[in-house]
Amino acid sequence: MFKIGKAPSIELNIDQLVLEGFPSRDRYRLSNAIQQGLDRIIRERGMPDSLRENRRIGQINLDSINMQSHQRPEVIGHQVARSIYDSLNTSRNTD
Repeated sequence: MFKIGKAPSIELNIDQLVLEGFPSRDRYRLSNAIQQGLDRIIRERGMPDSLRENRRIGQINLDSINMQSHQRPEVIGHQVARSIYDSLNTSRNTD
């Protein structure tokens, strides 16, 4: 039997996220899906490299995401969350 410790707590504020071509009425569903997706990925894969240190990250650049405007906001949000995590887990962010 093994004991799982309490996961570290982080605060991640996304000041601006631009997704062109999607209705503004979906913004809360997208936001919730991104938050849930990041939470799940961090629990599964661990804390991203850039968040292991207590520092501010000024900007991250995401890879392209193939999305269709007819996709559900939850699907898009999880794709965005994976891209955010991958960007945080590399040295491609800037202060």
